[in-house]
Amino acid sequence: DAAAKDTAAREAEAKARELKEARELAARETLEAKEAKEAKDAQEREAQEAKAAKAKEAQAAKDAQAKDAQAKDAQAAKDAQAKDAQAKDAQAKDAQATKDAQLAKEAQAVKDAQAARDAQAKVTAEVALVVSSDPTGSEVLLDGKLLGVTPLTVKRKRNTTANSLLVRHKGYQDTVVKVTLTSDLSKSLVLKKTVTPVVPPTPTKKPCQTQGQVDPFDSRPVCK
Repeated sequence: DAAAKDTAAREAEAKARELKEARELAARETLEAKEAKEAKDAQEREAQEAKAAKAKEAQAAKDAQAKDAQAKDAQAAKDAQAKDAQAKDAQAKDAQATKDAQLAKEAQAVKDAQAARDAQAKVTAEVALVVSSDPTGSEVLLDGKLLGVTPLTVKRKRNTTANSLLVRHKGYQDTVVKVTLTSDLSKSLVLKKTVTPVVPPTPTKKPCQTQGQVDPFDSRPVCK
């Protein structure tokens, strides 16, 4: 019995060791499997992270390219707008220059027409005044203003007011006539000579007073 018990004890110990070893092996295998899984998971995470980083870099590069393309498109659009604005500005300047030239031409035409009207009005607004006299060389004055000497032809403004025409010459009487310069006018005047009155000579006094006719207020002495 003791031997059997000893054998049974040894067998039990052997089984216990085997069970322990099996458990330890299972634990090691479980740990190894866990570590392998963790390593695999880590590798997968690293791969995913690398893939994500690569995808991110690719997306960033793509975004950068898209942004660069957008910038180029925007610059091209801006350049096109600037070019279009320059073309419009040039067209506007050409149109303004054409307009200015037309306005200048019209203004010059108006100015020329006005000048022609003014010249015509000046011609029609003046009348000729012709004055002759006997004697010739007489001074001619119109409303007190000397115009010249006869024979005289002058241009004067047309008017409906009566004017005073005076013709004078030394040794002759002044001649005055009223004229109205509504049209060309010609006057021929004969001046009258100035009549010089004859002044009787002043009697001369004797150097002395006659006796019997003495004037007490006369300072002359009495004749002897």
